[in-house]
Amino acid sequence: MLAKIVSKLPAPIHRLLRRLFQEDRKVRQLYETTDYLSAYRAHTDMRVDDDRDAAIGGMWDQIGELQFNFMVANGLKRDSSLLDFGCGTLRGGLWYIRYLDPGNYTGIDISEKVLAAARGRVAENGLNDKHPNIILNEDPDSVFRCVAGHQYDFIIAQSVLTHLPADFVENIFIELRDVLKPGGCFFFTYWRGKKYDRVGVKDFYYPFDTLADMARKHGFSLEDYESRYDHPRGQSMALAKWEGAAVAD
Repeated sequence: MLAKIVSKLPAPIHRLLRRLFQEDRKVRQLYETTDYLSAYRAHTDMRVDDDRDAAIGGMWDQIGELQFNFMVANGLKRDSSLLDFGCGTLRGGLWYIRYLDPGNYTGIDISEKVLAAARGRVAENGLNDKHPNIILNEDPDSVFRCVAGHQYDFIIAQSVLTHLPADFVENIFIELRDVLKPGGCFFFTYWRGKKYDRVGVKDFYYPFDTLADMARKHGFSLEDYESRYDHPRGQSMALAKWEGAAVAD
């Protein structure tokens, strides 16, 4: 029945629906046949080829300004050092680079195509003299080894943990102390759910308590910032801060 209805649609709409279905099937096969991180990187590369703004979620101006204003309201200064974890094509990055002192912005991502687009954005906006550090993370076994030896006042992960399974999130907290300055803040968004769950190919939902327990296990406290971050798609915000010795298993 559905096939008959689709077949009667105007030709341009029929072609669009067929292309979208074929792309959806290709993406599902990618995640079913490849390890998660490699699949996610390849999927992101595909999306960058299509649209460099939509590749990292769209809503370019709105979410870029939202996260920037939030970070400034929560202590980000011009002389602060910031690590933009999963910087994408600089939806928030351009705001941070303009604001921060030269050299104080670092963005990391796992997709070289994303970062090529990001570097293009820097040049297009006349921001090369701000000397942003835009770095590829090529190590599948480490979250922050690509910035080893550096520590930051603030780390922001906008729409990153929303796409990471639990073992990857745990690795973030394992390595976080190495890159976060004493007294520093790690802000991140996530999909809030009643239980840990994977929806579709790359959306992961977490109860706040699950993330809080994971953070505490590695010496961090977690504060719920959901009411202070009005994300248009309903992502929740949390703050992780170093509290002391990790809890033994």
